[in-house]
Amino acid sequence: MKTKISHFLAAGMVLVATSTFTAAEDKTAASSPVAKVAHIQGMDKAPAVLTQVAPVYPTELRERGIQGVVTVEMLIDSTGRVIEANAVRATTPEFAARAVDAAKGWTFQPAEANGKKITSRVMVPFEFTMPQVAALEAR
Repeated sequence: MKTKISHFLAAGMVLVATSTFTAAEDKTAASSPVAKVAHIQGMDKAPAVLTQVAPVYPTELRERGIQGVVTVEMLIDSTGRVIEANAVRATTPEFAARAVDAAKGWTFQPAEANGKKITSRVMVPFEFTMPQVAALEAR
């Protein structure tokens, strides 16, 4: 499912500003979830997230209370489509697969260099956390 970044809630998964996905908590995105943009000579405008797709929290990991983090590197073409997504770090392979699948559905306002739309790379962290643990950590 695709939706605008400012209001996201789908299938019990929630997006917050740090791209944290939980099993049942309502939040809205407050800032860009992109952690890092690869510098390209002449780039005068970084890519911006237009739509996001939430990863599915693996049922077996959720039931066991397992949390994790995945960093996904995305290659964005000059039209804003994600043409490649790879997990560069992950706490568990199950989270990595789900984050990569979701990342492939994201869309961006493409980066620009000298006024022309260009291909770019970004790194996005996906945090899979249980709502109860997230609430305790927020105290």
